[in-house]
Amino acid sequence: MKRFCIICILLLFCGILSMKAEKVKVSLKSGVTLVGEFVEMDVKSHVKILIGGQESLISMEDVDSVEMIGYSESPLTSPKQESAKLVYGEYQITDTQDYPDSIVVNIGGQEMTMMLVRGGSFTMGFDGRHSRSWKSEPLHRVTLSSFYISKQTATMGLYNFLLGKKNNAKDYSKPFKASWKEVKAVLDSIALITENPYRLPTEAEWEYTSIMPFANSIFEFGAKSKWRVWEWCGDWWGEFSEKSQINPKGPELGKNHVLRSFATGNEKWQRVSSELSWGAYIRIAISSDALLKH
Repeated sequence: MKRFCIICILLLFCGILSMKAEKVKVSLKSGVTLVGEFVEMDVKSHVKILIGGQESLISMEDVDSVEMIGYSESPLTSPKQESAKLVYGEYQITDTQDYPDSIVVNIGGQEMTMMLVRGGSFTMGFDGRHSRSWKSEPLHRVTLSSFYISKQTATMGLYNFLLGKKNNAKDYSKPFKASWKEVKAVLDSIALITENPYRLPTEAEWEYTSIMPFANSIFEFGAKSKWRVWEWCGDWWGEFSEKSQINPKGPELGKNHVLRSFATGNEKWQRVSSELSWGAYIRIAISSDALLKH
């Protein structure tokens, strides 16, 4: 805040400050922190920064503080620290009910650990941290109810069991890629066997999970893989709304579904539109209330 005050005093004398040799950290009142290349700031109006090559104009009404952080190799801005910061995001927990932190379910001989993700609110969309898609992802506030998400993706063993196929011991524990038709068959079978409404996570739930401190343990398979690991979300593909939303599920209809992927470091997270014939991994989810009813 001290640096911010100094900048403000300078701006009162200079009007608008404009330069491109500094990096800047902008902390918003919503709890989101944006880091980018500084372009200009008018203390009475806005601050403008470059994030991933795209210009972002931020109203000063939404700003809590602005800090110039430069390009020095200090611990704050070293590549190692920057990569670590990409993994987590800002969120606010709103559901404090007494839920188990995890529940192990057995489906066809495969134990799947369902991790609790407590309901709360976060800023969803592109902010330079977790995606490379810009136009379809305006920042917007999302509030979610508590849910459980599987720590593991579905394996070949589970897939073969559910579809009545013979299991190959060698591939039993290997995660498998499924087309949309196969995804539906797997989810229908799981729901029938467990008598629980297991489903794919919504895109909002997937992204919310990806900014949690335990994201690395949940997405461990993708984080360790040499190749990008794509996972199905339940939503049809569409552009985000800029309005605040509660438990959004995407468009009602569409041609393609959403795929998301997680990787640490410079690769960040990505979002793509997927044809239904594509193969991707399955991670299951269920609302906390639905799971604990049974």
